[in-house]
Amino acid sequence: MNTIETEQDLTSMSIDDQTQSVDPFPTLKDRPCYRVYEHPFMRGGRTYRDGVYYHHMTKSKDGEPQNPIDDYLCGVLKIIADTKDTSGQNYGKLLAFKTKDHMGEKRLNVPMDMVLNDRAGDLIKVLGNEGLYIEFHNRGRINAYVNSQRPDRYMEAAHSTGWHSNSFVLPDEVIGSGDVWFQSRERIAAYSSRGDLAGWQAGVSDKAIGNPLLQLAICGALAGVLLKRIGNKGGGLHFYGASSKGKSTALEAAASVWGKGDTFYQTWNATSNALEGTARLHTDTMLGLDEIHNCKPRDLDNAVYALLNGAGRGRANERGDARNIARWRVFCISNGEYSIPDALARDHIKHMAGQGVRLLDIYATGEEYGFFSNIHDASSPALFAQHLKAASNLHYGHAGKAFVRHLVKLSEDKEPDYSDMVNGITNSLTTTTTGDQERWAAQLFALCALAGELAIEAKILTWKAGHAIQAAKHGFKVWLEQRGTNGRNAEDIAIFKGILNFIDAHGGARFEAVDGEDRTIMNRAGWKRIDGNKTIYMFTSGGLEEAAGRGIRQATKALASIDAFIDKDQGSYRKKIRVNDGRVSLYHLNIEAIEKVAYE
Repeated sequence: MNTIETEQDLTSMSIDDQTQSVDPFPTLKDRPCYRVYEHPFMRGGRTYRDGVYYHHMTKSKDGEPQNPIDDYLCGVLKIIADTKDTSGQNYGKLLAFKTKDHMGEKRLNVPMDMVLNDRAGDLIKVLGNEGLYIEFHNRGRINAYVNSQRPDRYMEAAHSTGWHSNSFVLPDEVIGSGDVWFQSRERIAAYSSRGDLAGWQAGVSDKAIGNPLLQLAICGALAGVLLKRIGNKGGGLHFYGASSKGKSTALEAAASVWGKGDTFYQTWNATSNALEGTARLHTDTMLGLDEIHNCKPRDLDNAVYALLNGAGRGRANERGDARNIARWRVFCISNGEYSIPDALARDHIKHMAGQGVRLLDIYATGEEYGFFSNIHDASSPALFAQHLKAASNLHYGHAGKAFVRHLVKLSEDKEPDYSDMVNGITNSLTTTTTGDQERWAAQLFALCALAGELAIEAKILTWKAGHAIQAAKHGFKVWLEQRGTNGRNAEDIAIFKGILNFIDAHGGARFEAVDGEDRTIMNRAGWKRIDGNKTIYMFTSGGLEEAAGRGIRQATKALASIDAFIDKDQGSYRKKIRVNDGRVSLYHLNIEAIEKVAYE
């Protein structure tokens, strides 16, 4: 007979019959064992609850006969598969259980370290929070029960949402074929649904018609599903502008594609503190972000970089071995009163242009009614926003899943070339004179447009064909106007403005006059001379690097592109002049030429 000490050999049996013609409990020789009873049942004139029982015996004392004990552990809880990831690590158990309020079956893929660690209560807490009834006094045996089960089936453990082969994984659902299930220690992302798609279409999709920025936000909420299909690590839209103009309402409308409008999105501050877990839980869907003003600039800079980079930091486990680096693909929809560069500038952090064409700053409160262009039949913008917000919290969580199902269906025959489609829309947004960085940004707008047009085709969005592309064109136009580079490289514009700002701040203190009286210059950046009614600033290499905020090669290349060097020796951007210290080679700059380009 098995003993309690050899629980790895214990077995469980699922009892499905409503009524038992024989004793459902195991014989004495079959104990100890676990059994799962799917329904309440009668035995010996007594009604027993459905759920998991541990059948064992009392300990023998001095030859006394052992008596059977039947301990009730919890509601119906079955282990339907062992799980592991594609690298053959991170084993777990896929659990299926009934909630105590009879709301149906739930599934949860828990890692084995949660089953086997010394804190057995971790698993109990998660199961309890998910709705499983747990018998308090016998709760300590649930981990042993889960560990003892040996199902015949293996499934892939997914550590992020989104595409895994041709299956799309969400925390509590898998769309498409494939033996895969999401694995986590707890549910965090609020992928939930209420109402129906028709209600969402009437309350949200219909109201977006005539509101190109709102349409763009909704398209962005769907765009993440296409990221892997086109080989893109991620990107996003950041809507900024005055408060109380509809930005947060638009974020809720976009969030309602995947979950409850006012709970699906995160704050920038919370995301920076738990970035890896948050990003993996929003891979290939949408990561909504709010309250940028509450995030410290350094934390914001790190979060933006990591989210767009698509990978976390390498860390060691408790044995000192390298852990697998977390990876993700996220499309962000963000809002705030500040643009990303302005939010970073509060701590004198420069926003890199490469990030600026992947997380796009869109001035969003310059439409006729703030964020909105059309308030339909509402008597005021505030009332329109109120109705839109209410709809986003009454009908939600349907459009995103319907969109995934549409793409799965399209791929059953031959998957469309989504990259080619994005390039085609990008070409319609740009011209032959569009700069490289502007074209990068145009591709993100085109991705949003493609997602929207596919959703229109699938009758998920109620707009006419072409509406999503028009919304993307409007967004791209607003972005270009805000960017103000007229097709020039944003890195170059940042260099020019950096030099001008440096002269404004330090032109008197850190530049020595060539013809002036001798005086001590602390931390000299160069010299200056008067030429008629103009002042010529001549930078040292170190001074120019500091002013430009870039390396000397990048700075001089940008300045040469606009003929900003007044005098230079042959084969060089510098020219030697005689000063008190002898002869020095300096960069002589035409400030008027720089001003003209920087602020044209």
